Amino acid sequence: MKKHILHSWKQYLSPSDYETLLHFVENAKNDLPNEKVLILSGVGKNGKTTLLNEILFYIGIQNVHECNDARYMDFNNFTKNNFIIHGGIEHFKSKKRYTTQLLNVIENKKSVFSDTNKLDLVESNIFDKAIIITMKHIF
Repeated sequence: MKKHILHSWKQYLSPSDYETLLHFVENAKNDLPNEKVLILSGVGKNGKTTLLNEILFYIGIQNVHECNDARYMDFNNFTKNNFIIHGGIEHFKSKKRYTTQLLNVIENKKSVFSDTNKLDLVESNIFDKAIIITMKHIF
């Protein structure tokens, strides 16, 4: 059986987190709704951004609305079913309207991927619609 393109991450995640990641990514790739935001959390230098980039290329850049800073997310572009937000989802806490817009995106059956190294600063409303994968390995 052919290994999944994200197989190299298996060694850095718990078995359940790895299975959750694959399920979420495959749904996104096949335009199946996740109706959640997948948040990669952990301290710096543990691969969050690298993994997000690998997900982006696996799903296909043309199929993803990418934002390099959560503080400047453009939620008006709903033509793509997948969103990748770099730069930390914790920045939504200071801008409540972004939290509302993010939750609307999720309700509209979009898949959202993001990261943070400050999970304690993420807006609490987001946790109801979040899957959190804690990345513990330091590269």
